[in-house]
Amino acid sequence: MNTYIIDKSDITSIKNVEESSRKVEEGEVLFKLEKASLTANNITYAVLGKRFRYWNFFPNENGGVLPVWGYAYVQESKCDEVNSGDRFYGYFPMADGLIIRPVRVNQYGLVDGMLHRQELPPVYNYYEKVDTLIVPSDIEDIYMVFQPLFATSFLLSYYFKENNCFGSRDVFITSASSKTALAFAAMLLQMGLEVNIHGLTSERNEEFCRSTGLYNHISSYDDIESIKSEGSVIVDFAGNRMLLGGLQRQLLSSLSKSINVGLSHWDQSATDVPLPFKSELFFAPDHAVQKQKKWGGKEFKMRLNKALMPFLRKAKEWMKLQEMMDPIEAYDKTLKGLISPSEYIVINNG
Repeated sequence: MNTYIIDKSDITSIKNVEESSRKVEEGEVLFKLEKASLTANNITYAVLGKRFRYWNFFPNENGGVLPVWGYAYVQESKCDEVNSGDRFYGYFPMADGLIIRPVRVNQYGLVDGMLHRQELPPVYNYYEKVDTLIVPSDIEDIYMVFQPLFATSFLLSYYFKENNCFGSRDVFITSASSKTALAFAAMLLQMGLEVNIHGLTSERNEEFCRSTGLYNHISSYDDIESIKSEGSVIVDFAGNRMLLGGLQRQLLSSLSKSINVGLSHWDQSATDVPLPFKSELFFAPDHAVQKQKKWGGKEFKMRLNKALMPFLRKAKEWMKLQEMMDPIEAYDKTLKGLISPSEYIVINNG
């Protein structure tokens, strides 16, 4: 079995290690990974692997195994409630396969009951049965890419709504071309929140951001000193402390909230850079647990999918698939920011 191992002390180092798969025991299931998505979100998993225990989902004595979202089928089942050949969507290792111990199995999916995963955020331990997802085949790939990112943006938009957008009229979004930022801008529009959506991006991505129609204003990072607002919130998807500090200083007199969500600029995320305004971390899994307790799991999923599906149809108009066969090449290009914002990567595992 191929397993792709990352050096936890140097996430630019990745290698393929061929490992023998252990025997499937009674009550267990072996998944064979079909295909997986790779985005800047996965790089965040690597950067924060120790701090947020992302390395703990798929422990390996050789190093870190990157979690990816994808589709897999049951290659072998020794669980009476799960059939060989069934397809599932969920959180898998960047590897050929995964052995889990299904619990709470129903017609919609199952939970991995492995002991080491019980102390980890439950949102990552659920596997959805594909034939109950009601995802048309023509958007299956882009669903795989956006579903976890959109879930973060969905929860963030409710956080804004429930707090009356923190009393501000202007929302400034860094790394505006990133997929999670695009989804957040789409959710602000979809929920009808009365705010001006300002996207900040690199000069080379300005045209793409404008083409999506999701932002009221687009500015390059070079133009931060010309930005003005009478009431503002910053949502930082970049994780670049120098950039965030400059934006905070420019908006300081009007700033009511600064929220950190992502690390698309992971290599410029040094934490020793002082900020003039305290920035709050938005950790989506905690908000997901709160919403599921409030609404119930079924209602949560229904609301999420109702918001997601029209976004995916729209996103297909300005994004194209880049299918790759080599996980190391896909990881390296994503890590180095070599993927156009108008493309999404799917790793085909054959």
